[in-house]
Amino acid sequence: MVTQAFLFGPEDPALLLDSRKLSCSTAKAMFCAEGIGCEVNVFVGEARHSLVVLDWSLEPDDDRQHLQVTISGLLLNRPDATSHRMTWDRATASLVTVD
Repeated sequence: MVTQAFLFGPEDPALLLDSRKLSCSTAKAMFCAEGIGCEVNVFVGEARHSLVVLDWSLEPDDDRQHLQVTISGLLLNRPDATSHRMTWDRATASLVTVD
């Protein structure tokens, strides 16, 4: 599933590809791992940033949106999953945490 994300505002949308919605006849969840999550790709122009997340949503911030993700503690060497608000940093061409 591809979703528009307004990380810079409605005039310059980014695209999110949620791999939870991808499957084939022999692999119903080929981009997901139990307890770890599924891959989400964020595309801004020709740049791409991939994350493995348990869940994600787009949260409003004035005329923009932030990407809210929950990352498994197994990936962060922590006992519990953590949530992060993220946006795109044009200087590094990648996602960065907001707070």
